[in-house]
Amino acid sequence: MDRNDQQAIGHLFEKLANVERQAPPRDAEAERFIQDQITRQPGAPYYMAQTIVVQEQALNAAQARIEENATTRFAKARSFSPGARSRSCARAPVNAHARVRARLASSGSVFMIRNPSMPVAPSAVANV
Repeated sequence: MDRNDQQAIGHLFEKLANVERQAPPRDAEAERFIQDQITRQPGAPYYMAQTIVVQEQALNAAQARIEENATTRFAKARSFSPGARSRSCARAPVNAHARVRARLASSGSVFMIRNPSMPVAPSAVANV
């Protein structure tokens, strides 16, 4: 596990702590059921954390792609009609996920990727 892995896991648990502070009381029956499942499968929290981190990175990369495509469409619309503004492209979206794209492109290191039993390859995560 490297620093990026630690940050991703730490961020996940920060988000969970925030949810726990703001959420209503947990369903006792559901909590017992989950605890029983974890007792039977002690590795489950590890794989659940892996899944959440990969899905979050994939969603961030997809959002960045959507914003990039919208920005490109906006630029094309402006170049075709310099004085007019298209209703669908009235304002270029802010590319807020550029850092996420750069991090995904530069780091093949996601803590679950190094597990040889996981079917996900680093390129699959980086290209999402």
